[in-house]
Amino acid sequence: MTLSLYNCRITYYRMEGYYTPHIHAPVLHIEKDLTNPNNLIIAHWSSLKILDQNFQEHLIAGQTETSGFRDGEGSNALFTWVTSFIQSDTRHVLVVDHYSHCIRVIDRQTNGTSTYADICEYGGHNDQGLSQSRFYNPYTILRHPNNLLYVSDEFNNAIRRISGVTVSTIVRNSPLIKPRGMSFDRLGEHLYATIRHGMVKVVLSNNYVTRITQSSNGYADGTLGTSHFSNPYGISRVTDSTYIVADYGNSVLRIVDTVAGRVSSICTGIFVNHYITT
Repeated sequence: MTLSLYNCRITYYRMEGYYTPHIHAPVLHIEKDLTNPNNLIIAHWSSLKILDQNFQEHLIAGQTETSGFRDGEGSNALFTWVTSFIQSDTRHVLVVDHYSHCIRVIDRQTNGTSTYADICEYGGHNDQGLSQSRFYNPYTILRHPNNLLYVSDEFNNAIRRISGVTVSTIVRNSPLIKPRGMSFDRLGEHLYATIRHGMVKVVLSNNYVTRITQSSNGYADGTLGTSHFSNPYGISRVTDSTYIVADYGNSVLRIVDTVAGRVSSICTGIFVNHYITT
């Protein structure tokens, strides 16, 4: 259950948004289960599940075929659309509920779901404590090596940071238009994010953000500064300076080398959805 790009045959461990006969809806995010590394945890549309070695699914919370908002245990909980999650420890999973505008937490011991940040179903922008903060279609959550949490807040055009119980905005607005996928560099000094039709780099020491690709919709490989993307979403660092980006609008995987400053394409036409996990 590892990534294989040989002949563009892709397995569950690294790729998302990939249909197979085993799973009938797109897998939106994937992580190795901290409690059992032989299993995966998958965000399966509006639910969270365990996928075991035999490709058998075991529900943690939510319902794949029914979306909405409701706290509760197991299938009694409802999510609108789970776009990202992280395992904060072996017991707790922080879940981005995109269309409910909030971050929720699942207790693995009880499979109970409750609200972690924001008042769910009420989108907006507010930097305060966890329960008073507001997000507007958050998309990806990442843990920095220093244990701070970063959230791409798509419709606020912002990158948010969670430190303890406080939410703050580190960058907002142009060129940060609809940030979605995020990935840190190897040292955690820079944050790379996909935006509506390209990519940006955030210097975390001073929160300075720059666009590193063209911003108009299109498709072009070549130098980083002249490359074009079309609605890229997921991004994953695969070497010290190389990232894979899911270019959803162009149905292709893009290889972005930030040191060489080059963009190339692989696996054209494979995507039915638009996610890559780290």
